[in-house]
Order: sequence, then structure tokens, then C-alpha cells
Amino acid sequence: RYSKYAGLTLTASAFSLQLVAVFDEIYGDVHTFVSEAFFILLLTSTLTYAIEKRSLIACLSFMIEIGAWLSYWIRLYNAGIAVPEIISVTAAAVWIFHSAIETLLKKYVPQ
Repeated sequence: RYSKYAGLTLTASAFSLQLVAVFDEIYGDVHTFVSEAFFILLLTSTLTYAIEKRSLIACLSFMIEIGAWLSYWIRLYNAGIAVPEIISVTAAAVWIFHSAIETLLKKYVPQ
């Protein structure tokens, strides 16, 4: 069974990532806006997948993503914005890859 709503939010997230590439740092506030949209949609996708599939991996990924951003906002450490970005993208990639591998195994490996 596929995750309809997580798929929709993940597609929107992927589109917003393309906008981040189109509107790079030279575009200032526009880049900031599309970057924020990407990370908000990525968080939304992770939470939606965790709920739809009752996925512990996605739930843990969501907590890591939120923790990375909260740590940055409350200045728990002294580093640039790239740190929570890479942490949250890596955490999301874990559940996305897990879901993809799980789907492929169900399709191509006999039960």
C-alpha cells in the first residue's frame, strides 16, 4: 500500500528543492523563502509518512529533523545553517530509501 498524502507532500518538497536550485543565494529573500518551503515540506512529508505508514523510522527521522532545527534556532551550538540542513536532509533520506527498498523488495522478491 502506498502513502498517498506523503507522496504528494514529498513531490511538492522535490519541486521546492528544484526552486532552491533555480533561485540560488544571489536572489536573496526569494532563495530564503523557497529554502524554508523545502524544509517545511520535507518535515511535513516525514510526519505524514510516519502517520500513514506507522513507520518508526520516519518518526525517528522527524524527531531528528525537528531537533536539528530547534538546536539551531535556540543556538545550542555555534555553526551555520548548513548543519541543520544536512542533518534534516540525511534523516529524511533514511526513511525515503527505506521505503523505496521495501517497495522494491515486495515487488521483485518472492514472498
